[in-house]
Amino acid sequence: MSPAGPELAGRSSSGRFPCWKPTVMTIFEEAPKPEFEHLLTDKARQAFALGFARAREDGAAEFNGLYLLYGILSLRTCTARTILRVLAGSIEPLEAALLRVLPRSRATGEPSRPVESAEIRGILRSALELARGSGPIGTGHLLLPVAREGNGVAELLEGVGISLPALHRAVARHTRR
Repeated sequence: MSPAGPELAGRSSSGRFPCWKPTVMTIFEEAPKPEFEHLLTDKARQAFALGFARAREDGAAEFNGLYLLYGILSLRTCTARTILRVLAGSIEPLEAALLRVLPRSRATGEPSRPVESAEIRGILRSALELARGSGPIGTGHLLLPVAREGNGVAELLEGVGISLPALHRAVARHTRR
């Protein structure tokens, strides 16, 4: 098993960040169902499921914004990942920074069942407001609330040169389509 997670089916273009692709049914059966799940795009649901799977493997007590960001970055293609790549110039520094802040020790034995945190519920509510009138909540709609409300996410993004005002402008441009 690699330090970044279970052996993975795919890798990002850099080959360093995992793009875990277990069966979709396995993920969705195990992951808690977000309050607004029926309003999420398939990519947004996948981001939740991948982030939850990582939190579970890490033995985390809560599924939070950092794990949701992990889920977003684990997707090969999605609006949020594109926004982050454009703003940072390259996605690899953000991926590396995120992997440094996620727990390094892996759960031994049975993985935990992290609970959905109040932080995640707040992120979903904010994403719902952001998406209002433009269709279902996509990864682009999740990105700004993750940055604003996710504990430590704004600092992580600023560390790779992505400011919240720049992120806000980019999200507004990409989610109006």
